[in-house]
Amino acid sequence: MQRVSLSPSRSRLALLASSPSVLVLLILSLLLSLFFSVCRVSVVSSGLSFLLSCVRPASAPSCGQDSDDAPLSCVPGDTGRSSSSSSVLASLPAFCFAAAILLFLSRLATWTYKRVSLKKRREPRGRLQRTPSEERGTKKTQTKDANAPLVTVVVLGSGGHTGEMLRLVQSFNPRFFRIHFLVTDSDSTSLQQLAAAHWRSFQDAKTVETKELDEETKKAQEAVQGELAEAELTALVRQRGFCFHRFPRSREVGQSVVSSFFSSVRALLASLRLVWRLNPQLVLVNGPGSCVPVAVAALLREFLLGRRIRLIYVESVCRVDSLSLSGRLLYPFADRFLVQWSGLAEKFPKSEYVGRFF
Repeated sequence: MQRVSLSPSRSRLALLASSPSVLVLLILSLLLSLFFSVCRVSVVSSGLSFLLSCVRPASAPSCGQDSDDAPLSCVPGDTGRSSSSSSVLASLPAFCFAAAILLFLSRLATWTYKRVSLKKRREPRGRLQRTPSEERGTKKTQTKDANAPLVTVVVLGSGGHTGEMLRLVQSFNPRFFRIHFLVTDSDSTSLQQLAAAHWRSFQDAKTVETKELDEETKKAQEAVQGELAEAELTALVRQRGFCFHRFPRSREVGQSVVSSFFSSVRALLASLRLVWRLNPQLVLVNGPGSCVPVAVAALLREFLLGRRIRLIYVESVCRVDSLSLSGRLLYPFADRFLVQWSGLAEKFPKSEYVGRFF
């Protein structure tokens, strides 16, 4: 089946049309509030007064004086009209701003009700439990997205987080998952492990000769030992069939709190740009500190556009009795929170014990 690619302008129009009405009304209210705040009320009221003077008949009496010498304010009813129009125009910015605030709060309340949870979410009903309308909607969705792989963002962190995540996603079928790995700028170990990974399912379907496989295996061993340069590592990773992207790290080891605030903001902005460009449907993280800006960026995109993004958090096997800092921050927002020790599942009702992946 041939895919039809939309132009950037049409894709933006389709994105705006699919956005919730609350967001569209919020943007319009803010624009109207800004317009009426910039425009001077006195200029608009003087324009209305000029229009009223043009509409008024020329033979109308004016306070016992000649029509040429009578001021505009002496005409009966003009003073009340100009003052009322000025008061209405003066209240328009406040009204638009108040409407924007109410729409924002309603959107925030709706999103919080659907997203934030401290308990396990209700599982989707099976085929026999669905109503006819739900079954028709499910069939339409499955027919529409049957041939499209799930766009998945996987965050790789330094240390053992990368090894755990690579073992977790190595069984993913590329026919159903389009994986984008996110690696921080200062993390060379994760890129070496990603280059050393040899998954035939992620490679092209063409036949590879034994000599080429031996060369790739040798390069992978050199990548593990750190003998390849950054450019060669990048080329090897792309040759293996992976998609990876770089983004700045939020906090380095031993970095001060003041400087880490600015670096965290920089990492959040870069994550927003990446998430907005990749348009993920699934965000999979397992605990490194660099995953928090990516998860926050995905949640912000979901809040603004109203498109659901699945957030799955897998706690590291090292956390036996307590959650990591990233886990505590993302615990209320995760769709599924997976732990590898039964003790954590007993302490945290939202978590799911899935055993160890090793």
